[in-house]
Amino acid sequence: MGVDASAVARVLGIETSFQDRRAGGVLFLPQRIVVLAQGASDAVYSSAKRQVTSAQEGGMVYGPGSPIHLSLRELFPLNGDGVGTIPVTVLPLSDHAAGVAAAGAITPTGSQSRQAAYRVKVNNILSEIFVIPVGATVTDVCAAVGQAVAAVLEMPVKVTYAYGALTATPDAGNTGDGTVTGLSVSGSPVPGDYTLECTAVAVDGGTFSLRDPSGDVVASGLALSGGTLAVDEGGLAFTINDGVTDFAEGDAFVIAVPATAVNLTAKWKGASGNALYVEVEGEDYGVTYTVTQPTGGLANPDVQSALDLIGNVWESLGLNALEITDTTALDTLQAFGEGRWGALVRKPLVFFTGVTESAVGIATAVSSTRREDRVNAQLVAPGSRDLPFVVAARQLARIAKVANNNPPTDYGSQRATGLTPGDDSVQWDYPQRDQAVKAGSSTIVVKDRVVNIGDVVTFYRPEGDPLPAYRHVVDLVKLQNVIFNIDLIFNREEWDGAPLIPDDQPTVNPLARKPLSAKAAVGDKLDSLALNAIISDAKTAKKNTVAVIDPGNPKRLNLTVPVQLSGNTNIIDVALQFGFFFGSAAAA
Repeated sequence: MGVDASAVARVLGIETSFQDRRAGGVLFLPQRIVVLAQGASDAVYSSAKRQVTSAQEGGMVYGPGSPIHLSLRELFPLNGDGVGTIPVTVLPLSDHAAGVAAAGAITPTGSQSRQAAYRVKVNNILSEIFVIPVGATVTDVCAAVGQAVAAVLEMPVKVTYAYGALTATPDAGNTGDGTVTGLSVSGSPVPGDYTLECTAVAVDGGTFSLRDPSGDVVASGLALSGGTLAVDEGGLAFTINDGVTDFAEGDAFVIAVPATAVNLTAKWKGASGNALYVEVEGEDYGVTYTVTQPTGGLANPDVQSALDLIGNVWESLGLNALEITDTTALDTLQAFGEGRWGALVRKPLVFFTGVTESAVGIATAVSSTRREDRVNAQLVAPGSRDLPFVVAARQLARIAKVANNNPPTDYGSQRATGLTPGDDSVQWDYPQRDQAVKAGSSTIVVKDRVVNIGDVVTFYRPEGDPLPAYRHVVDLVKLQNVIFNIDLIFNREEWDGAPLIPDDQPTVNPLARKPLSAKAAVGDKLDSLALNAIISDAKTAKKNTVAVIDPGNPKRLNLTVPVQLSGNTNIIDVALQFGFFFGSAAAA
């Protein structure tokens, strides 16, 4: 009341407040996605969590081509068919102090007999096109390959080169007899011929400029004054030495920087970089490209400090960008997720990890051993060359939209466009998919070369339980919504601290609550949950709901609300019966 009960003088008080008139109407839990991934090793970024709204933002903050950036490209694709307005929060992982990046190489050999165009493909991410002319040297080819790869920001690899011996050759028309000595590589210069030219003369010296193989000036104003000048510019280190005869303007040296291979190193450190896969696309016209696949990635980051950033926010779906074999990370995620099921937290979530192994036994090697894990799930694409976390992120984009907009609906036949499936020969048939689900793995079906989501399950399947309660992710989403809606009833001012009296006690206090009040509020919500197909048989659920004042504590209300989750049409068994038509009987 706006006017105190003790007021005596005449007054009109009108207090305005909002009253929720939705009664037992159900509200769907707003889904939220959390991305647990690394930025680029070369990027400098805060370890604080950050809500992002685009892949471009992720690339700028955490480095292009990093796991964070590549994951966000699948959640926020340029064509707009991603997660839409579902909030996405990044929990950035920093490289482990002992981390090592996976590294590989492309080694060209031979001589080109016909001009042709090529592309490098790293986990289905294409480089720029590069053209190899007839007679191109190995150095020319290395330069073309490296520049084509480096030109694509989202490439998950950094480019360096393996160099041969550097030489400096004076131009035949030089006036001065100075020399260039002590050549070495100090950075990652593009292979080819660099030009060092005297641009201004001086007694016992001069001023020089350095141009790269494309003719661009990489250094100017290099002033030599008597004796020698040490230079470290453009990724090259060398010394210019004055001779007996002074340099003249236009005197030049060709510094040859030969290359034998293009080195490709993951943009982040850790074992997950070992999933990188490199290909060179194009016809063989003499130059052969030998690819050494990236290996040697070691020491993933610890995920606990990132999980601690989540706090009391209901992040409902998570992406784990580490590899499935990192069971230390899975253990940490499971322990964290189990805590989110607790009565005082009541914010359960599921973490998804990507898998691209084609053999069912190998793909389920980890999931099959984690029978009590209801927090972790794996999303698969057998034989795909996409990075595993890319596979998981793209499917998660589809799962999240359905879970957000129609939570009781399963995710079968959702099209994960943008993923490149493996060969048809390695796709799982029905017995293999059934084997995978029974081993705790999700599945896909490839239709017209498009990945379609199949079963989406957690690892949970206790021994001897034919219908594990926490197997299907859609059932966990239904439970999330049941918890969310019951929370909406009692986590409100009208229930917090209200007088609590027995059902048979009369009262004139409008704020007083009885066990029957709780049962009625829950019953309305159960009806609405049933109407939205989240639960089944609301009538039985309401009948069996129990609300009592605790006999040992008058300030405690105990409720038991038994619900039956709705099912899903994952299996359809049709008995088709047929016979033959023998014609109608002849007319009498």
